Amino acid sequence: MSEKDSLDLELPVKPEVQLSGIDGNAFMIIGVCVQSLKRAMSREGYSREAATDAATKLREAMLATEDYEDLLAIAIANFEVN
Repeated sequence: MSEKDSLDLELPVKPEVQLSGIDGNAFMIIGVCVQSLKRAMSREGYSREAATDAATKLREAMLATEDYEDLLAIAIANFEVN
């Protein structure tokens, strides 16, 4: 990704996500982030449809990255990463 603005997806919530200690595989990171987002939105009272839409937006952005560093940059921009 060339522009920093494109990293912040303006998701409805900025949940915490634990990335240290997990398999560093890109697909694992995407899955952990998507599930964290869905849980956080559910806790905040968002509808299942809104959570699914936000998770789809996140998943598509992460899958469209060209390299691992961009994937991590999206996670850092949209989550409180531990």
